Amino acid sequence: MSINLKQGLETLKKYIKIAPEQPGVYRMLGENDVVLYIGKAKSIKKRIVSYSRIHQLPMRLQRMVSEIQKMEFIIVENEAKALLVENELIKRLEPRYNILLKDDKMYPYIKITLNEDYPTLRITRKKLNDGAKYYGP
Repeated sequence: MSINLKQGLETLKKYIKIAPEQPGVYRMLGENDVVLYIGKAKSIKKRIVSYSRIHQLPMRLQRMVSEIQKMEFIIVENEAKALLVENELIKRLEPRYNILLKDDKMYPYIKITLNEDYPTLRITRKKLNDGAKYYGP
């Protein structure tokens, strides 16, 4: 597979112009609308701009950028909602370049310990019957 960085960067720059500055999820699509990558961001535009610094990216991401033909954006209220949408889409679509959430890991929960003198907030992937309050996924 050859890498055509010029074409990928041109496509990326086209979408940078129209990318929203709000929080949300972005999908990078390749040939035949195959989903290459799904990401979340506090500001979609700023995150997309980071991909334009192509020579600072690892080779794997340079290859991904070279394959981009189209992008789609989903605007949400906040980063937490973006994380949930991103997780759901990655689990359902299994994009080639998303490596962290393609496995069988459980979704993260927010855990508030109620049985301690000073309740604490933690992130966990296991929901236990331990008297704590869990929120998520």
